[in-house]
Amino acid sequence: MGSAATLYSGDAHASARQAPKYETNHAGNGDGDPWRLAPRLLGEISARMICQFAGVGNCLFRESPGLLARLAQNRRYALADQLLELGLEGFNFFTRCIGRKSTSSLDILDFIRRHLSNLVYSGFFSFYLRLTADKEHGCMPHMHGSPPALALHSFTVLPLAPAITLTLPKGDCVAVLGIAPDSQDIETLTARLTGQDTPRQQAAPPQAGRMLVAGVDVTSRPPGQRHIASCGVHAPLFGHLSVLDNILFPLRARGGLGPHEILRQGHDLLALTGLDHARNQRADRLSSAQSFRAGLARALIQKPDVLILNQPFAGMDLQTSQQEQAMLDRLRHALGLSILLLTRQRSEALLSADEIAVMDNGALLQSADAPTLLNRPACPAVAVAMDDANVLTGKVLDIVDDTASLRLPSGETVEAMADHALAIDDLACICIPPDRLSILLPRGNMPVQEEAESGDVHCTLVSAHHLGRTIIMRLRSRDGTEITLHRPPVHTMRDLRPGRSGLVAWQARNAIAFPMDEKSR
Repeated sequence: MGSAATLYSGDAHASARQAPKYETNHAGNGDGDPWRLAPRLLGEISARMICQFAGVGNCLFRESPGLLARLAQNRRYALADQLLELGLEGFNFFTRCIGRKSTSSLDILDFIRRHLSNLVYSGFFSFYLRLTADKEHGCMPHMHGSPPALALHSFTVLPLAPAITLTLPKGDCVAVLGIAPDSQDIETLTARLTGQDTPRQQAAPPQAGRMLVAGVDVTSRPPGQRHIASCGVHAPLFGHLSVLDNILFPLRARGGLGPHEILRQGHDLLALTGLDHARNQRADRLSSAQSFRAGLARALIQKPDVLILNQPFAGMDLQTSQQEQAMLDRLRHALGLSILLLTRQRSEALLSADEIAVMDNGALLQSADAPTLLNRPACPAVAVAMDDANVLTGKVLDIVDDTASLRLPSGETVEAMADHALAIDDLACICIPPDRLSILLPRGNMPVQEEAESGDVHCTLVSAHHLGRTIIMRLRSRDGTEITLHRPPVHTMRDLRPGRSGLVAWQARNAIAFPMDEKSR
């Protein structure tokens, strides 16, 4: 095996152009059977490719000599086995390269690069990339008490909106879910975080608050010095340029790196995002998924501390969007990315984020993980936005052990969990998710009144739609309030004819009552 200085030099391409010592030694010993050499060669090449892709150089192995020893010790087994799983075609390719003797190691590296995305998706590179990402950014692995990747303190999004406070931990994904359909809060937040304020935004009152990236205040810094990169609807690709030229544009504009190093990093990002086959294709001829990946690669090549995604899946159909979200999630865990996802689609936030911040016209209503938002929303707007909750009105009759008894306009008495600001005699909004409601349809001609119990709400069925695993029912209470239910398909459609009377009920723990005057907000 070659020395560490040769195999793990800062320029892996330069070291690859040199004749590897192990090839020469094996050939000189007459031990040139490709089927015997393949595992060792695959181990050497895979180890070199890890270092080349991650950009570690000698520093990682100088500071962690044990890692180099383990890598060398296991190269004939674990690493080789991973590459052999690429298939018989890949194995035959390597044996042909060994047999020809004259084949450059760059051919083998190019082959690995084309399959690099598969290795990343399988989790093979996760351990190495998490280590090297910290090295490249000049920080150690995340320790308790280390500053978050992004912190907003008393930060204003829109001039008339209250200031927000938001934290993005390192390696996490936080989604900002904009629920106001006609608001520009998501777009304005993107511009202010990246420093790309439009003339209209610059004419508005100056923003208040502070913005910290990795513990450093960057509020007043220009865009290129914030250690933030972004992609999405606000940053389209240059249509007349190729995919590779789009990806390399930030490094070329910044300067400071040689053309070979810039090209190497571009090739690595092409492989990582699965765009190697489209490197020379014009950006205006890409599909929506390819455009997203090219924009993502253009952002990642800047090695940002924070990656901001502004509605990145816009224009994709549901299946494509889910595939790209899965790819992004694998990439985030492999590279340890810190992502702030700005979106108006609830499904995107639920699938991608560790924490969701619900924003309405620039005001932050609640920031929590998905179970908390679904089970304990802070206000009716969050309940409706996150779970399509039904909202009923009632008057508080009594509150016992955080459970409120309320009277509906139609006369029924129901129960719900009481918000901390709720008081007796308050008018309240009662929020109940559609899948937490139960319905009773009396049999035959039995009157509904004979089946009614305390807490039941008399309703009339308006419509029912069978969606396979769920039946969506719309009902109308006696005071005219519409209620939506999601139920398993336990009823036949013959039983769900419009106009039929029924009783709707729920358990108190599945509903929350908020004061209507919002005195707690």
